[in-house]
Amino acid sequence: MWDQKLSPTNLQSSLDKAKIDFTTTNTQVIAENGQNLSGGQKQRLALARFFYRPKPIALIDEGLSALDAATAIEIDDALLADKDLTLLEVSHHLSNEMKAKYDEIISLDQE
Repeated sequence: MWDQKLSPTNLQSSLDKAKIDFTTTNTQVIAENGQNLSGGQKQRLALARFFYRPKPIALIDEGLSALDAATAIEIDDALLADKDLTLLEVSHHLSNEMKAKYDEIISLDQE
């Protein structure tokens, strides 16, 4: 999953973008399947992996659903700030504040 040489600067940047605030050392043990993490912590850890080694396209399906609104907006802003990234995001709770930040929104509402 990682390069032979882990980049501490890139790692810290990735943790910051994903709002990882639940670790204090880089030796913290994460139990199998993240059993000692909450749903939001698991989501942020997955996003940190993406930020560490980004791809040109990201498909995020309810990837921020277990986060509080302010943290979700901060992470979405970090994703949307990358002009080289094509982001496809599925969400059941798109705030009016965030709607203006997307190039296109496809709604499946029946209204």
